[in-house]
Amino acid sequence: MLSASAPRPLPAALWEHHSVRSSGDGFAWPDLLIIPDDEETRLVWGNDSVQSSRFPVRFLTRGDLRLRSDQVQKELELLVTETLTRLAEQGVTGTVLEKEWAAIQQTDAEEAEYCLAAARLGLDPYSDAESFEQDIIQAAQTLSGQVLEDFLNAVSPDHIGKALSWVSSVRSAIERDQILQRSSITADFGVIRELRNLAHRRNASVMDHPWVVGYEQARLIRQQLEPDTTRRFATDRYVSTLVRKSPDFSLQALGAPTSDPRPVVAIGQSRPAASNRFTLSRALWHYIWDDSPVFVVTSAHTHRQRVERAFAAELLAPADGIAQLLESPPEAASQEEVEQIAQRYGVSSIVIEHQLQNQLIARAA
Repeated sequence: MLSASAPRPLPAALWEHHSVRSSGDGFAWPDLLIIPDDEETRLVWGNDSVQSSRFPVRFLTRGDLRLRSDQVQKELELLVTETLTRLAEQGVTGTVLEKEWAAIQQTDAEEAEYCLAAARLGLDPYSDAESFEQDIIQAAQTLSGQVLEDFLNAVSPDHIGKALSWVSSVRSAIERDQILQRSSITADFGVIRELRNLAHRRNASVMDHPWVVGYEQARLIRQQLEPDTTRRFATDRYVSTLVRKSPDFSLQALGAPTSDPRPVVAIGQSRPAASNRFTLSRALWHYIWDDSPVFVVTSAHTHRQRVERAFAAELLAPADGIAQLLESPPEAASQEEVEQIAQRYGVSSIVIEHQLQNQLIARAA
């Protein structure tokens, strides 16, 4: 029996880099994660289950919420300014907080850009980012726009230099691979360009939730390429691959622009076929919907990456197709049935479970 499961544990990197409690300093900080994601900020907080005289302050609730980033920033600024006002009223001035806040208020545009880059790496730009300064600057000089943000959101600070070298070598390898392909063009190779044109015509409606965006985009592509939702999607007909081992496991794939003959994606790790199909489907999203000249597929949990994952799940294993293949209600699907459907679609059983939980069971709720 497939039952509703608890949310998956958040990646360790999120706790390490975005946890208020990890700041330490002996204060009773809440178990709160603050994870900026462009126009949204995710807030995840947990309760304290243990009661002890050593910890006189306990936090009682838990939750997971997304708010507008400007709203979160405004509230955090208000917290600092009201704290400083209260200290001043008590005759306490010249504190470290007061000096650091004054420095932040005077930050120029170039320094602010550096601070944001360091923050994407999970580093405090005013303390522990100093040893990575040259790597951060090099990343900003080598990459730009959305690919820079995706790169910094995923890569470990210790791997920046090697990861940039990997990006450069992979781009060269993709260019060489495209040249070799020109002698073997087939009709399928021009489909991506047609799909991009269709995508841009249909891109007028903007929906809030990334998973909704990803699902709808995948259904549009399915209608064009494989309307039968019970059949396996032939990813390799539309995306060519090569493997170039990434120095950072979070960098799962890289793609570069191409006009002929078809997209080429460099996979960062040798993984099972089902995992590669999912990664390639995420890359296909970029080639159809993304205007960035270069892109990376990563393990980060940003808005774009969540859209990609929803797109890949629905493209490879459509919820409507799964519903047709099930012999039992979605909430009663056995593990054996899940695995059989996963094998039919060429995906992992986790993808089928997610589709059951996030779409079919959710619809019935």
